[in-house]
Amino acid sequence: MADQSIERQEESFKQRQAELCITIRQHEDEIRALRAKERSLRDFVLDSNSDEVVSGDDILCRFAGLRQKIQRISFSKTYRLGRKMLPLLPKGDSFDPSLEELWAKSRRSSRRLILRSVIFQFLHDSIFSHETFDFDDSRLESTRGLADALGRFERTMVDQGVPQDAVVDWRLSTFKCIERARLGGKVFGGELRTDIYRRFSHFIATDASQQERMKLADGYQELCKEAWDLQLLMRRSREPYQCRSIRRPSAEGLKSWEEVFEEISAEGTGDGMTFTLFGALIKESRIPGEEPKILERAQVIATATGK
Repeated sequence: MADQSIERQEESFKQRQAELCITIRQHEDEIRALRAKERSLRDFVLDSNSDEVVSGDDILCRFAGLRQKIQRISFSKTYRLGRKMLPLLPKGDSFDPSLEELWAKSRRSSRRLILRSVIFQFLHDSIFSHETFDFDDSRLESTRGLADALGRFERTMVDQGVPQDAVVDWRLSTFKCIERARLGGKVFGGELRTDIYRRFSHFIATDASQQERMKLADGYQELCKEAWDLQLLMRRSREPYQCRSIRRPSAEGLKSWEEVFEEISAEGTGDGMTFTLFGALIKESRIPGEEPKILERAQVIATATGK
């Protein structure tokens, strides 16, 4: 009898143990499911936060700061813009024949405005008109040229009619993947700084010291870096911010995008000629067919025939 009692107890114990094991496994499954939900929720919150981190006020502030920095460079004491027979660009470089002609007939104050326009256009053509990614493709041999390829692929998606939200999702995901792969942190501005500095080096006073020249070069480095940072900030946003250039002559449909900053006169120029001093900051609508919102109008210079 005693043996049977012990056997029943052992059996009951084993059954209880088995039930506890099942309960433990169930709890472990529940914990794993909760952890998966936690990760999913955390990723969702992080994704939402990453969209919200990009502030429209921050973009506006950086946009205005870039405009002011270009203005300061145009007033650099290292430049001598009032000299006669001083071309807008060195021999072999070309920009806009009408603007070069206007430069040749303008006083120093008007030349400063033209210089600001050309600097902005260089930044626009080199940075703001591209699908940029913060991707340092110089780190690995296998990633050489990949940043440009990503930009071309994004442009192709747009050209092929992929919905805007899908393109934005892909772009933001690509930025996050670049960060997780530790391939971000591209050092930008060196080559462009050198190119812009070279193009305007003939403006530099012959008696300018090496220190003054280096200060000017550093100013261009900061300018390129700030333009790059602004472009990345806009592209990291779910809202479609863009810095746009208003090409001369302005199209009728873009009149609301611009405001006349100043009017200059030069003998022999045609009435109504305009050129962009600094481009417009816009936010494209995410609803097809709606007009973009103009956050900052483009500053344009109007010219009139001199007397």
